[in-house]
Amino acid sequence: MSKIIMFSHKKVFSDGKTFGPSIRLWELAKALTKKGHKVTIAEKDRGKELTRENIRFISYIPAQILKGIRKYDVAFIQIWFDDHEFLSRVKIPIVVDVYAPYLLEHIHYDYKKTQSDFWRFTDDIFLSTLIPFQYGDYFICASERQRRYYLGMLAAVGRVNPYNRKRNLVGIVPFGVKSGKPLGKKKILRKAIPGDKKIILWMSTFFNWLDPMQTARIMHEISKKSDKYVLAVVGAQSPFVYKKLYEDNYNKFYRFVKDKKMLNKSVFLFDYADYEDIDSIYNESDLFIATYPQGILETELSYRTRVSEAMYGRLPVIVSGGDTVAELVKRYQTGVVIDGKTPEETASVVLKLSEKDKAAMKKNIEKFVSDNAWDKLVGPLDNFCWKPSVDKTKTEFRHSQLLDSRREVFMSLRDERDRKEGSIKKLEEEIEKRDKHILNLQEEIESRKMKASDLKEKQHELEKILIERDAEINGLITSWETLKAEKNSTEKELKAFKQKVDFLEKRLGELRNSVTYPLFKLTYSIGKTKFGKTLQKLLK
Repeated sequence: MSKIIMFSHKKVFSDGKTFGPSIRLWELAKALTKKGHKVTIAEKDRGKELTRENIRFISYIPAQILKGIRKYDVAFIQIWFDDHEFLSRVKIPIVVDVYAPYLLEHIHYDYKKTQSDFWRFTDDIFLSTLIPFQYGDYFICASERQRRYYLGMLAAVGRVNPYNRKRNLVGIVPFGVKSGKPLGKKKILRKAIPGDKKIILWMSTFFNWLDPMQTARIMHEISKKSDKYVLAVVGAQSPFVYKKLYEDNYNKFYRFVKDKKMLNKSVFLFDYADYEDIDSIYNESDLFIATYPQGILETELSYRTRVSEAMYGRLPVIVSGGDTVAELVKRYQTGVVIDGKTPEETASVVLKLSEKDKAAMKKNIEKFVSDNAWDKLVGPLDNFCWKPSVDKTKTEFRHSQLLDSRREVFMSLRDERDRKEGSIKKLEEEIEKRDKHILNLQEEIESRKMKASDLKEKQHELEKILIERDAEINGLITSWETLKAEKNSTEKELKAFKQKVDFLEKRLGELRNSVTYPLFKLTYSIGKTKFGKTLQKLLK
Protein backbone atom coordinates (compact mmCIF):
# COMPACT_ATOMS: atom_id res chain seq x y z
CA MET A 1 0.00 0.00 0.00
CA SER A 2 1.21 3.47 -0.84
CA LYS A 3 0.09 6.88 0.30
CA ILE A 4 -0.51 8.85 -2.87
CA ILE A 5 -1.01 12.59 -3.19
CA MET A 6 -2.62 13.67 -6.47
CA PHE A 7 -2.53 17.30 -7.64
CA SER A 8 -5.34 18.99 -9.57
CA HIS A 9 -5.04 22.43 -11.17
CA LYS A 10 -8.81 22.90 -10.75
CA LYS A 11 -11.44 21.70 -8.32
CA VAL A 12 -12.47 18.21 -9.41
CA PHE A 13 -16.09 19.10 -8.82
CA SER A 14 -16.86 22.78 -9.34
CA ASP A 15 -20.47 23.65 -8.50
CA GLY A 16 -21.48 20.11 -9.41
CA LYS A 17 -19.72 20.23 -12.80
CA THR A 18 -16.49 18.62 -14.00
CA PHE A 19 -14.62 17.86 -17.23
CA GLY A 20 -12.37 15.22 -18.82
CA PRO A 21 -9.06 15.66 -16.93
CA SER A 22 -10.86 15.95 -13.59
CA ILE A 23 -13.02 12.91 -14.35
CA ARG A 24 -9.88 10.89 -15.16
CA LEU A 25 -8.11 11.99 -11.97
CA TRP A 26 -11.18 11.15 -9.89
CA GLU A 27 -11.68 7.72 -11.47
CA LEU A 28 -7.96 6.88 -11.09
CA ALA A 29 -8.13 7.93 -7.44
CA LYS A 30 -11.13 5.63 -6.87
CA ALA A 31 -9.48 2.73 -8.72
CA LEU A 32 -6.25 3.09 -6.72
CA THR A 33 -8.25 3.25 -3.50
CA LYS A 34 -9.94 -0.02 -4.43
CA LYS A 35 -6.49 -1.51 -5.01
CA GLY A 36 -5.63 -0.77 -1.39
CA HIS A 37 -3.83 2.56 -1.66
CA LYS A 38 -4.60 5.64 0.39
CA VAL A 39 -5.28 8.64 -1.85
CA THR A 40 -5.31 12.37 -1.11
CA ILE A 41 -6.24 14.97 -3.75
CA ALA A 42 -4.71 18.45 -3.39
CA GLU A 43 -6.85 20.94 -5.31
CA LYS A 44 -6.33 24.57 -6.18
CA ASP A 45 -9.08 26.88 -4.91
CA ARG A 46 -10.30 24.40 -2.31
CA GLY A 47 -11.60 25.76 0.94
CA LYS A 48 -12.51 23.26 3.62
CA GLU A 49 -11.10 19.77 3.58
CA LEU A 50 -13.51 16.89 2.96
CA THR A 51 -13.52 13.15 2.38
CA ARG A 52 -15.51 11.52 -0.44
CA GLU A 53 -15.53 7.77 -1.10
CA ASN A 54 -12.53 7.36 1.24
CA ILE A 55 -10.53 9.94 -0.72
CA ARG A 56 -9.38 13.02 1.14
CA PHE A 57 -9.56 16.44 -0.54
CA ILE A 58 -7.18 19.15 0.69
CA SER A 59 -6.13 22.59 -0.51
CA TYR A 60 -3.03 22.93 -2.67
CA ILE A 61 -0.83 25.21 -0.57
CA PRO A 62 2.75 24.45 -1.75
CA ALA A 63 4.60 25.47 1.41
CA GLN A 64 2.37 23.35 3.68
CA ILE A 65 2.42 20.35 1.38
CA LEU A 66 6.21 20.43 1.04
CA LYS A 67 6.58 20.34 4.83
CA GLY A 68 4.68 17.06 4.96
CA ILE A 69 5.59 15.59 1.57
CA ARG A 70 7.65 12.81 3.15
CA LYS A 71 4.55 11.25 4.65
CA TYR A 72 3.47 10.30 1.11
CA ASP A 73 5.04 7.59 -1.03
CA VAL A 74 4.00 8.86 -4.48
CA ALA A 75 3.13 12.24 -5.96
CA PHE A 76 0.80 12.27 -8.98
CA ILE A 77 0.67 15.27 -11.32
CA GLN A 78 -0.89 16.03 -14.70
CA ILE A 79 0.99 17.16 -17.80
CA TRP A 80 0.30 20.88 -17.26
CA PHE A 81 1.79 20.94 -13.74
CA ASP A 82 4.80 23.23 -14.35
CA ASP A 83 5.76 24.51 -10.88
CA HIS A 84 9.48 23.97 -11.32
CA GLU A 85 10.41 25.25 -7.86
CA PHE A 86 7.86 22.97 -6.15
CA LEU A 87 8.83 19.85 -8.14
CA SER A 88 12.53 20.40 -7.48
CA ARG A 89 11.81 20.02 -3.75
CA VAL A 90 9.62 16.90 -4.05
CA LYS A 91 11.93 14.05 -3.09
CA ILE A 92 9.42 11.20 -3.49
CA PRO A 93 8.67 9.36 -6.76
CA ILE A 94 6.55 11.42 -9.16
CA VAL A 95 3.97 10.00 -11.58
CA VAL A 96 2.98 12.21 -14.52
CA ASP A 97 -0.31 11.65 -16.36
CA VAL A 98 0.25 12.67 -19.99
CA TYR A 99 -2.96 11.25 -21.50
CA ALA A 100 -3.95 14.67 -22.94
CA PRO A 101 -1.54 15.79 -25.75
CA TYR A 102 -1.41 19.26 -24.25
CA LEU A 103 1.23 20.65 -26.61
CA LEU A 104 -0.67 19.47 -29.70
CA GLU A 105 -3.91 20.97 -28.43
CA HIS A 106 -2.17 24.33 -28.18
CA ILE A 107 -1.36 24.21 -31.88
CA HIS A 108 -5.06 24.98 -32.33
CA TYR A 109 -5.08 27.96 -29.97
CA ASP A 110 -5.51 31.45 -31.33
CA TYR A 111 -1.82 32.33 -31.68
CA LYS A 112 -1.14 35.24 -34.03
CA LYS A 113 1.91 35.45 -36.30
CA THR A 114 3.60 37.95 -34.02
CA GLN A 115 6.79 37.86 -31.97
CA SER A 116 4.82 38.27 -28.72
CA ASP A 117 2.58 35.27 -29.46
CA PHE A 118 5.58 33.22 -30.59
CA TRP A 119 7.30 33.82 -27.27
CA ARG A 120 4.01 33.24 -25.40
CA PHE A 121 3.79 29.77 -26.97
CA THR A 122 7.51 29.08 -26.43
CA ASP A 123 7.68 30.21 -22.80
CA ASP A 124 4.19 29.41 -21.51
CA ILE A 125 3.59 26.15 -23.36
CA PHE A 126 6.65 24.57 -24.99
CA LEU A 127 9.20 25.08 -22.20
CA SER A 128 6.56 24.70 -19.47
CA THR A 129 5.40 21.38 -20.93
CA LEU A 130 8.95 20.03 -20.69
CA ILE A 131 9.12 20.63 -16.92
CA PRO A 132 7.08 17.55 -15.86
CA PHE A 133 9.20 15.43 -18.21
CA GLN A 134 12.29 16.46 -16.26
CA TYR A 135 10.90 15.50 -12.85
CA GLY A 136 8.65 12.51 -13.53
CA ASP A 137 9.79 9.03 -12.51
CA TYR A 138 6.93 7.23 -14.23
CA PHE A 139 4.54 8.41 -16.94
CA ILE A 140 1.11 7.12 -17.90
CA CYS A 141 -0.56 7.76 -21.25
CA ALA A 142 -3.70 6.47 -22.96
CA SER A 143 -2.50 4.51 -26.02
CA GLU A 144 0.45 2.92 -27.76
CA ARG A 145 0.54 5.86 -30.18
CA GLN A 146 0.92 8.23 -27.25
CA ARG A 147 3.56 6.04 -25.65
CA ARG A 148 5.80 6.32 -28.70
CA TYR A 149 5.21 10.06 -28.90
CA TYR A 150 6.10 10.60 -25.25
CA LEU A 151 9.14 8.35 -25.40
CA GLY A 152 10.38 10.67 -28.15
CA MET A 153 9.85 13.68 -25.90
CA LEU A 154 11.59 11.96 -22.99
CA ALA A 155 14.51 11.09 -25.22
CA ALA A 156 14.72 14.73 -26.32
CA VAL A 157 15.13 15.94 -22.72
CA GLY A 158 17.71 13.31 -21.80
CA ARG A 159 15.41 11.02 -19.85
CA VAL A 160 16.11 8.05 -22.12
CA ASN A 161 19.78 7.39 -21.54
CA PRO A 162 22.33 4.58 -21.08
CA TYR A 163 21.88 4.60 -17.30
CA ASN A 164 18.14 3.81 -17.16
CA ARG A 165 17.73 1.62 -20.23
CA LYS A 166 16.13 -1.14 -18.17
CA ARG A 167 13.58 1.18 -16.62
CA ASN A 168 10.01 1.21 -17.96
CA LEU A 169 9.34 4.93 -18.10
CA VAL A 170 5.91 4.97 -19.79
CA GLY A 171 2.87 2.80 -19.03
CA ILE A 172 -0.43 2.73 -20.88
CA VAL A 173 -3.54 3.53 -18.81
CA PRO A 174 -6.39 4.43 -21.20
CA PHE A 175 -9.41 6.50 -20.20
CA GLY A 176 -11.51 3.80 -18.58
CA VAL A 177 -15.21 3.14 -18.16
CA LYS A 178 -17.02 3.46 -14.87
CA SER A 179 -18.40 0.33 -13.32
CA GLY A 180 -22.13 -0.33 -13.36
CA LYS A 181 -24.76 1.22 -15.61
CA PRO A 182 -26.21 4.73 -15.79
CA LEU A 183 -29.22 4.81 -13.47
CA GLY A 184 -30.29 8.44 -13.79
CA LYS A 185 -33.98 9.01 -14.48
CA LYS A 186 -34.21 12.81 -14.43
CA LYS A 187 -35.68 14.62 -17.39
CA ILE A 188 -32.91 16.82 -18.72
CA LEU A 189 -33.18 16.67 -22.50
CA ARG A 190 -36.82 15.65 -22.57
CA LYS A 191 -37.82 18.96 -21.05
CA ALA A 192 -37.28 20.42 -24.52
CA ILE A 193 -37.39 17.38 -26.83
CA PRO A 194 -40.67 15.50 -27.48
CA GLY A 195 -40.80 11.89 -26.32
CA ASP A 196 -41.38 10.50 -29.83
CA LYS A 197 -38.04 11.77 -31.10
CA LYS A 198 -34.86 9.67 -30.98
CA ILE A 199 -31.95 11.67 -29.62
CA ILE A 200 -28.45 11.73 -31.12
CA LEU A 201 -26.24 13.14 -28.39
CA TRP A 202 -23.23 15.41 -28.77
CA MET A 203 -21.74 15.98 -25.32
CA SER A 204 -18.51 17.92 -25.57
CA THR A 205 -17.26 21.46 -25.82
CA PHE A 206 -16.83 22.67 -29.41
CA PHE A 207 -13.03 22.73 -29.12
CA ASN A 208 -11.02 24.12 -32.06
CA TRP A 209 -9.61 20.65 -32.75
CA LEU A 210 -13.09 19.13 -33.17
CA ASP A 211 -15.43 19.47 -36.16
CA PRO A 212 -19.01 20.05 -34.97
CA MET A 213 -19.90 21.43 -38.41
CA GLN A 214 -19.60 17.89 -39.79
CA THR A 215 -22.23 16.81 -37.27
CA ALA A 216 -24.44 19.78 -38.22
CA ARG A 217 -24.30 18.80 -41.90
CA ILE A 218 -25.02 15.14 -41.13
CA MET A 219 -28.01 16.19 -39.04
CA HIS A 220 -29.22 18.46 -41.83
CA GLU A 221 -29.15 15.51 -44.26
CA ILE A 222 -30.97 13.33 -41.72
CA SER A 223 -33.67 15.98 -41.16
CA LYS A 224 -34.31 16.23 -44.91
CA LYS A 225 -35.11 12.50 -45.05
CA SER A 226 -36.68 11.80 -41.67
CA ASP A 227 -38.03 13.59 -38.61
CA LYS A 228 -37.54 10.75 -36.16
CA TYR A 229 -34.02 11.87 -35.06
CA VAL A 230 -32.99 15.09 -33.35
CA LEU A 231 -29.56 16.27 -32.21
CA ALA A 232 -29.02 17.30 -28.59
CA VAL A 233 -25.83 19.34 -28.05
CA VAL A 234 -24.79 19.45 -24.38
CA GLY A 235 -22.00 21.70 -23.12
CA ALA A 236 -20.82 23.21 -26.41
CA GLN A 237 -19.65 26.18 -24.33
CA SER A 238 -17.49 25.20 -21.36
CA PRO A 239 -17.06 27.06 -18.06
CA PHE A 240 -13.65 25.38 -17.60
CA VAL A 241 -11.69 26.69 -20.60
CA TYR A 242 -10.99 29.92 -22.46
CA LYS A 243 -13.82 31.11 -24.67
CA LYS A 244 -11.50 31.37 -27.67
CA LEU A 245 -11.08 27.58 -27.61
CA TYR A 246 -14.65 27.02 -28.79
CA GLU A 247 -16.09 30.40 -29.81
CA ASP A 248 -15.43 30.16 -33.55
CA ASN A 249 -16.83 26.62 -33.88
CA TYR A 250 -19.86 27.53 -31.79
CA ASN A 251 -20.70 30.63 -33.85
CA LYS A 252 -20.39 28.72 -37.15
CA PHE A 253 -22.54 25.87 -35.84
CA TYR A 254 -25.19 28.21 -34.44
CA ARG A 255 -25.47 30.24 -37.66
CA PHE A 256 -25.74 27.07 -39.74
CA VAL A 257 -28.55 25.42 -37.75
CA LYS A 258 -30.39 28.73 -37.49
CA ASP A 259 -30.10 29.47 -41.22
CA LYS A 260 -31.31 25.94 -42.03
CA LYS A 261 -34.26 26.43 -39.62
CA MET A 262 -33.08 23.45 -37.56
CA LEU A 263 -32.76 25.22 -34.22
CA ASN A 264 -35.22 23.85 -31.65
CA LYS A 265 -36.68 21.60 -34.33
CA SER A 266 -34.03 19.05 -35.21
CA VAL A 267 -31.16 20.59 -33.19
CA PHE A 268 -31.40 21.53 -29.51
CA LEU A 269 -28.68 23.28 -27.47
CA PHE A 270 -28.21 22.63 -23.76
CA ASP A 271 -25.87 24.15 -21.17
CA TYR A 272 -22.93 22.34 -19.62
CA ALA A 273 -24.42 19.53 -17.52
CA ASP A 274 -23.92 18.78 -13.84
CA TYR A 275 -21.92 15.60 -13.32
CA GLU A 276 -24.78 13.88 -11.51
CA ASP A 277 -27.11 14.56 -14.48
CA ILE A 278 -24.92 12.87 -17.10
CA ASP A 279 -26.33 9.39 -16.41
CA SER A 280 -29.85 10.69 -17.00
CA ILE A 281 -28.76 12.30 -20.28
CA TYR A 282 -27.30 8.99 -21.46
CA ASN A 283 -30.54 7.19 -20.61
CA GLU A 284 -32.56 9.75 -22.58
CA SER A 285 -30.41 9.35 -25.70
CA ASP A 286 -30.40 6.79 -28.52
CA LEU A 287 -27.02 7.41 -30.22
CA PHE A 288 -23.83 9.38 -29.53
CA ILE A 289 -21.87 11.39 -32.13
CA ALA A 290 -18.40 12.97 -32.13
CA THR A 291 -16.85 14.38 -35.30
CA TYR A 292 -13.36 15.77 -35.73
CA PRO A 293 -10.80 16.36 -38.51
CA GLN A 294 -8.87 13.37 -39.79
CA GLY A 295 -5.18 13.52 -40.58
CA ILE A 296 -4.13 16.00 -37.90
CA LEU A 297 -1.73 15.25 -35.03
CA GLU A 298 -4.27 15.98 -32.31
CA THR A 299 -6.66 13.37 -33.75
CA GLU A 300 -3.90 10.83 -34.28
CA LEU A 301 -2.66 11.09 -30.68
CA SER A 302 -5.87 11.87 -28.83
CA TYR A 303 -7.99 9.51 -26.77
CA ARG A 304 -11.61 10.65 -27.22
CA THR A 305 -12.72 10.46 -23.60
CA ARG A 306 -16.30 11.55 -24.33
CA VAL A 307 -16.72 8.62 -26.72
CA SER A 308 -15.43 6.19 -24.12
CA GLU A 309 -17.78 7.78 -21.55
CA ALA A 310 -20.72 7.47 -23.97
CA MET A 311 -20.16 3.73 -24.18
CA TYR A 312 -20.42 3.62 -20.40
CA GLY A 313 -23.85 5.16 -21.13
CA ARG A 314 -24.51 2.16 -23.43
CA LEU A 315 -24.90 4.39 -26.47
CA PRO A 316 -23.84 3.24 -29.95
CA VAL A 317 -21.43 5.85 -31.24
CA ILE A 318 -20.83 7.68 -34.53
CA VAL A 319 -17.21 8.87 -34.85
CA SER A 320 -15.03 10.33 -37.61
CA GLY A 321 -12.09 7.90 -37.40
CA GLY A 322 -8.32 8.18 -37.42
CA ASP A 323 -7.88 7.94 -33.63
CA THR A 324 -7.37 5.17 -31.09
CA VAL A 325 -10.96 5.12 -29.81
CA ALA A 326 -12.28 4.88 -33.39
CA GLU A 327 -10.13 1.78 -33.79
CA LEU A 328 -11.74 0.35 -30.65
CA VAL A 329 -15.20 1.14 -32.06
CA LYS A 330 -14.30 -0.86 -35.16
CA ARG A 331 -12.76 -3.70 -33.17
CA TYR A 332 -15.69 -4.05 -30.77
CA GLN A 333 -18.30 -3.06 -33.41
CA THR A 334 -19.94 -0.58 -31.05
CA GLY A 335 -20.99 2.00 -33.63
CA VAL A 336 -20.35 3.69 -36.97
CA VAL A 337 -16.95 5.02 -38.08
CA ILE A 338 -17.45 7.66 -40.78
CA ASP A 339 -13.99 7.22 -42.35
CA GLY A 340 -14.35 9.93 -45.00
CA LYS A 341 -18.02 9.42 -45.86
CA THR A 342 -19.95 12.51 -46.94
CA PRO A 343 -22.67 13.91 -44.63
CA GLU A 344 -25.30 12.51 -46.99
CA GLU A 345 -23.70 9.04 -46.95
CA THR A 346 -23.36 9.12 -43.16
CA ALA A 347 -26.98 10.20 -42.81
CA SER A 348 -28.07 7.24 -44.92
CA VAL A 349 -26.03 4.85 -42.73
CA VAL A 350 -27.61 6.26 -39.56
CA LEU A 351 -31.15 6.09 -40.96
CA LYS A 352 -30.59 2.49 -42.01
CA LEU A 353 -29.63 1.46 -38.46
CA SER A 354 -32.38 -0.82 -37.27
CA GLU A 355 -33.27 -1.48 -33.67
CA LYS A 356 -31.68 -4.88 -34.17
CA ASP A 357 -28.44 -3.25 -35.34
CA LYS A 358 -28.39 -0.96 -32.31
CA ALA A 359 -29.16 -3.85 -29.98
CA ALA A 360 -26.17 -5.76 -31.40
CA MET A 361 -23.96 -2.69 -30.89
CA LYS A 362 -25.16 -2.34 -27.30
CA LYS A 363 -24.33 -5.99 -26.68
CA ASN A 364 -20.82 -5.35 -27.99
CA ILE A 365 -20.63 -2.28 -25.76
CA GLU A 366 -21.03 -4.54 -22.73
CA LYS A 367 -17.88 -6.35 -23.79
CA PHE A 368 -16.09 -3.03 -24.28
CA VAL A 369 -17.20 -1.80 -20.84
CA SER A 370 -16.01 -5.00 -19.21
CA ASP A 371 -12.60 -4.91 -20.90
CA ASN A 372 -12.06 -1.20 -20.25
CA ALA A 373 -13.18 -0.86 -16.65
CA TRP A 374 -11.02 1.51 -14.63
CA ASP A 375 -10.18 -1.27 -12.21
CA LYS A 376 -8.58 -3.25 -15.06
CA LEU A 377 -6.88 -0.41 -16.92
CA VAL A 378 -5.25 1.08 -13.81
CA GLY A 379 -2.92 -1.94 -13.56
CA PRO A 380 0.38 -0.33 -14.73
CA LEU A 381 -0.11 2.65 -12.39
CA ASP A 382 -1.10 0.37 -9.53
CA ASN A 383 2.04 -1.75 -10.07
CA PHE A 384 4.29 1.29 -9.91
CA CYS A 385 2.58 2.58 -6.77
CA TRP A 386 3.21 -0.72 -5.01
CA LYS A 387 6.92 -0.42 -5.78
CA PRO A 388 7.58 3.28 -6.37
CA SER A 389 11.13 4.34 -7.17
CA VAL A 390 12.98 7.48 -8.19
CA ASP A 391 14.84 7.57 -11.51
CA LYS A 392 18.18 8.89 -10.28
CA THR A 393 19.34 9.76 -13.79
CA LYS A 394 16.84 12.61 -13.96
CA THR A 395 19.09 14.67 -11.66
CA GLU A 396 22.36 13.53 -13.20
CA PHE A 397 21.44 15.08 -16.52
CA ARG A 398 20.17 18.28 -14.83
CA HIS A 399 18.23 19.10 -17.94
CA SER A 400 16.09 21.57 -16.03
CA GLN A 401 19.16 23.65 -15.22
CA LEU A 402 20.15 23.58 -18.86
CA LEU A 403 16.68 24.73 -19.83
CA ASP A 404 16.80 27.44 -17.18
CA SER A 405 20.12 28.66 -18.51
CA ARG A 406 18.72 28.54 -22.03
CA ARG A 407 15.68 30.45 -20.84
CA GLU A 408 18.00 33.11 -19.39
CA VAL A 409 19.81 33.24 -22.69
CA PHE A 410 16.49 33.48 -24.49
CA MET A 411 15.35 36.26 -22.20
CA SER A 412 18.66 38.07 -22.64
CA LEU A 413 18.43 37.67 -26.40
CA ARG A 414 14.84 38.84 -26.31
CA ASP A 415 15.85 41.94 -24.35
CA GLU A 416 18.69 42.54 -26.79
CA ARG A 417 16.26 42.02 -29.66
CA ASP A 418 13.85 44.52 -28.12
CA ARG A 419 16.65 47.04 -27.72
CA LYS A 420 17.78 46.52 -31.27
CA GLU A 421 14.23 46.73 -32.52
CA GLY A 422 13.99 50.06 -30.68
CA SER A 423 17.23 51.22 -32.31
CA ILE A 424 16.05 49.95 -35.67
CA LYS A 425 12.79 51.82 -35.24
CA LYS A 426 14.70 55.03 -34.48
CA LEU A 427 16.95 54.43 -37.46
CA GLU A 428 13.92 53.78 -39.65
CA GLU A 429 12.39 57.04 -38.43
CA GLU A 430 15.69 58.85 -39.13
CA ILE A 431 15.91 57.20 -42.55
CA GLU A 432 12.34 58.19 -43.28
CA LYS A 433 13.15 61.75 -42.19
CA ARG A 434 16.25 61.80 -44.38
CA ASP A 435 14.35 60.29 -47.27
CA LYS A 436 11.89 63.15 -47.03
CA HIS A 437 14.80 65.61 -46.90
CA ILE A 438 16.41 63.94 -49.93
CA LEU A 439 13.06 64.10 -51.73
CA ASN A 440 12.83 67.81 -50.94
CA LEU A 441 16.41 68.30 -52.18
CA GLN A 442 15.59 66.39 -55.36
CA GLU A 443 12.57 68.59 -55.90
CA GLU A 444 14.78 71.66 -55.25
CA ILE A 445 17.37 70.34 -57.72
CA GLU A 446 14.66 69.77 -60.34
CA SER A 447 13.39 73.29 -59.71
CA ARG A 448 16.87 74.70 -60.06
CA LYS A 449 17.45 72.66 -63.18
CA MET A 450 14.32 74.21 -64.66
CA LYS A 451 15.55 77.67 -63.64
CA ALA A 452 18.99 76.91 -65.09
CA SER A 453 17.32 75.82 -68.32
CA ASP A 454 15.40 79.09 -68.41
CA LEU A 455 18.60 81.02 -67.70
CA LYS A 456 20.39 79.13 -70.47
CA GLU A 457 17.68 80.09 -72.91
CA LYS A 458 17.98 83.69 -71.78
CA GLN A 459 21.78 83.41 -72.12
CA HIS A 460 21.30 82.22 -75.72
CA GLU A 461 19.01 85.18 -76.37
CA LEU A 462 21.53 87.60 -74.80
CA GLU A 463 24.34 86.03 -76.82
CA LYS A 464 22.30 86.63 -79.98
CA ILE A 465 21.70 90.23 -78.88
CA LEU A 466 25.44 90.63 -78.11
CA ILE A 467 26.31 89.28 -81.55
CA GLU A 468 23.86 91.74 -83.08
CA ARG A 469 25.32 94.54 -80.93
CA ASP A 470 28.85 93.49 -81.93
CA ALA A 471 27.79 93.65 -85.56
CA GLU A 472 26.30 97.09 -84.97
CA ILE A 473 29.47 98.22 -83.12
CA ASN A 474 31.62 96.87 -85.95
CA GLY A 475 29.43 98.81 -88.37
CA LEU A 476 29.76 101.92 -86.25
CA ILE A 477 33.54 101.41 -86.05
CA THR A 478 33.64 101.11 -89.85
CA SER A 479 31.52 104.28 -90.16
CA TRP A 480 33.76 105.97 -87.64
CA GLU A 481 36.84 104.97 -89.62
CA THR A 482 35.21 106.30 -92.78
CA LEU A 483 34.27 109.54 -91.08
CA LYS A 484 37.79 109.79 -89.68
CA ALA A 485 39.20 109.38 -93.15
CA GLU A 486 36.72 111.94 -94.45
CA LYS A 487 37.71 114.21 -91.56
CA ASN A 488 41.39 113.87 -92.44
CA SER A 489 40.63 114.56 -96.10
CA THR A 490 38.49 117.54 -95.17
CA GLU A 491 41.20 118.83 -92.84
CA LYS A 492 43.68 118.58 -95.72
CA GLU A 493 41.28 120.40 -98.03
CA LEU A 494 40.67 123.05 -95.34
CA LYS A 495 44.39 123.47 -94.91
CA ALA A 496 44.84 123.87 -98.66
CA PHE A 497 41.89 126.25 -98.76
CA LYS A 498 43.34 128.20 -95.87
CA GLN A 499 46.61 128.40 -97.67
CA LYS A 500 44.76 129.75 -100.71
CA VAL A 501 42.86 132.21 -98.53
CA ASP A 502 46.07 133.25 -96.86
CA PHE A 503 47.62 133.71 -100.32
CA LEU A 504 44.65 135.70 -101.54
CA GLU A 505 44.63 137.79 -98.39
CA LYS A 506 48.30 138.40 -98.94
CA ARG A 507 47.65 139.31 -102.51
CA LEU A 508 44.73 141.45 -101.55
CA GLY A 509 46.88 143.26 -99.03
CA GLU A 510 49.42 143.78 -101.66
CA LEU A 511 46.69 144.97 -103.98
CA ARG A 512 45.40 147.41 -101.46
CA ASN A 513 48.81 148.81 -101.02
CA SER A 514 49.35 149.06 -104.79
CA VAL A 515 48.61 152.21 -107.02
CA THR A 516 46.04 150.27 -108.93
CA TYR A 517 43.77 149.63 -105.96
CA PRO A 518 41.93 152.98 -106.19
CA LEU A 519 41.35 152.38 -109.87
CA PHE A 520 40.05 148.82 -108.98
CA LYS A 521 37.78 150.22 -106.35
CA LEU A 522 36.43 152.84 -108.85
CA THR A 523 35.77 150.29 -111.53
CA TYR A 524 34.19 147.98 -108.95
CA SER A 525 31.85 150.75 -107.87
CA ILE A 526 31.05 151.70 -111.48
CA GLY A 527 30.41 148.03 -112.17
CA LYS A 528 27.56 148.03 -109.64
CA THR A 529 25.82 150.91 -111.36
CA LYS A 530 23.39 150.64 -114.25
CA PHE A 531 25.88 152.26 -116.56
CA GLY A 532 28.52 149.90 -115.50
CA LYS A 533 26.33 146.83 -116.01
CA THR A 534 25.39 148.09 -119.46
CA LEU A 535 28.99 148.70 -120.26
CA GLN A 536 29.83 145.17 -119.11
CA LYS A 537 27.26 143.68 -121.43
CA LEU A 538 28.68 145.64 -124.28
CA LEU A 539 32.18 144.54 -123.48
CA LYS A 540 31.05 140.94 -123.46
